Amino acid sequence: MKNATQLLTPDDIDTTKHFFDAFDNSERETSASYIVQLCQKRGSWGNFTYEEIDRFYQECGWKNGFWMNGLQDYGIIPDDPESKNPTYTIHHIFVARCYQSSPMKGEGHE
Repeated sequence: MKNATQLLTPDDIDTTKHFFDAFDNSERETSASYIVQLCQKRGSWGNFTYEEIDRFYQECGWKNGFWMNGLQDYGIIPDDPESKNPTYTIHHIFVARCYQSSPMKGEGHE
């Protein structure tokens, strides 16, 4: 059986809207949106490093550094949490929560 990361692409998620109620916290939902936007830019759900998401966040105009805000408990899993620049794996639970909260227009609830 295929999971959400195999069935959905990053472009299936509308990042122009806030991911209300997707991760039980507004800051966490905002961080999730930036991760999806990075994946949209790259065209896949592939692994990413903290350095990559932080650089992308700064390219979006923010200077204070990217915060995961607890997304590790929602499917953004660091491969080596002790590393200074860990690589993160995106699990299907993260993708499913993002999609359920904000599918592209015409693909679910509006």
